[in-house]
Amino acid sequence: MTPASRRALARRVGVTVTVLLILGAIVFTIFVMNRRYEASLHPSQEIPWLASQLETEYLRMSHALQLYMLEGGVAHSEVVLRFEVYWSRVDLMAQGARFAGFEEGTWKTLGPMLRASLAELDPIITDPGFHRTVSGREAIENHLAMWPELHGFSQEAIRFIWTRNALQQRHAMVTVVTTLAVVLMLVVIVAGNLVMMARKQSALARSERRSKEIAEASIRQRERFMASMSHELRTPLNAIIGFSEVMTLGTMGPLEGRYREYAEDILKSGRHLLGLVNQVLDVSSIGERDPELTLSRFRISDVLDDCLAMVLPLSRAKGLTAGVDIQQDFEIEADAQKFKQIVVNLLSNAIKFTPEDGAISVALRANADGDIEVAVIDSGIGMTDEVRSQVFDPYFRSADPYVLSSEGTGLGLAISREVANQLGFTLELQSAPGEGTIAILLVPAKRGRKVARKTADDRAGPDAGPGTGNGNATR
Repeated sequence: MTPASRRALARRVGVTVTVLLILGAIVFTIFVMNRRYEASLHPSQEIPWLASQLETEYLRMSHALQLYMLEGGVAHSEVVLRFEVYWSRVDLMAQGARFAGFEEGTWKTLGPMLRASLAELDPIITDPGFHRTVSGREAIENHLAMWPELHGFSQEAIRFIWTRNALQQRHAMVTVVTTLAVVLMLVVIVAGNLVMMARKQSALARSERRSKEIAEASIRQRERFMASMSHELRTPLNAIIGFSEVMTLGTMGPLEGRYREYAEDILKSGRHLLGLVNQVLDVSSIGERDPELTLSRFRISDVLDDCLAMVLPLSRAKGLTAGVDIQQDFEIEADAQKFKQIVVNLLSNAIKFTPEDGAISVALRANADGDIEVAVIDSGIGMTDEVRSQVFDPYFRSADPYVLSSEGTGLGLAISREVANQLGFTLELQSAPGEGTIAILLVPAKRGRKVARKTADDRAGPDAGPGTGNGNATR
């Protein structure tokens, strides 16, 4: 064999070996990537989430049971609902553990314990008086006694995933070191794989956007439904209120005795229910991008007088001292009706959460930055920082017994902040437990101008009620 033939043969062998190496590297790279992708989809990844959900529902169930045992802390239907949700979480955890091969360890003993507790509670939980029976209290105590085991299981589930991920990372490191030389020769192939991954990410992003759009559409449908139902409810309520007013006034003939009391009760209940429906309608409109505003120029002090006059009957019924403190007066351009809605909501809240013989007031002044401050001040129960950070959430309800015993939907502050945002204003709270609350509506200085304060005679016209003068207070 001539040197030229040997060189040609060597070239063919080299090309063949190179092609085989490239093909092997391609197959190996695809195999590794596919295994890592499958590992990311392994059902054991769901174990910590399932354990966390189970722990959360256990705590909610326990909290509902403890509140229910306080006689009125929570409705019986809420306890039944929490029980059903908690049961479903136990079933999901059992299925997940079986599918992921996580049936050993703590769950092997905890699972039967949870099911035994559920079986013990199941036949008695439907009885509203179960917590007064011996068997009911024993079942509740057995349920509450499982917290240490359940919490330990949750921590074990997290450690299980950490251990598994650590092994995967170690295996990946060995793979990277072993294939480093081949990867350096396959830059083009790696680039192709990166493109493929980018496409997968793009597809995943599109899927997430689609899911978000579906969720937003669902929220919009819910809001439309709430608004529609609110309107449908208001029509018969207005009729009930109107006819009960006619009956109470005796327009068609006098009513006497208990019939008149019944008519007054119907009128009072109808007005209360209409107020709740109106609040539901207001909260269903939260988030509208283009609210309809009717702008006009008005004195803030005039609106504050009207608002205080509207809530004076409520404050007198509780024996509260109420007044207005006008340090400086301003004229602003805004939607007067929405501005009044904010102030009335804040005053109503102050009255609701101020015990008898307390005090409420509304002050008008300019702060150090020149912004206009409308402050509603009460000597009520106050709130913690944790509650204050959540109180503007329309679906938040404080667990404080005084709050739970109060009437209303609890939507007043959420609606007030949203209306303030629509007007371009800011609503803030300052509060501490037992020290009352100060709700401050901030109006930017550029939105108004300072005007001369009215005298006491100017502010107290022929129709002015007590407590609406500058700095006056009334019981």
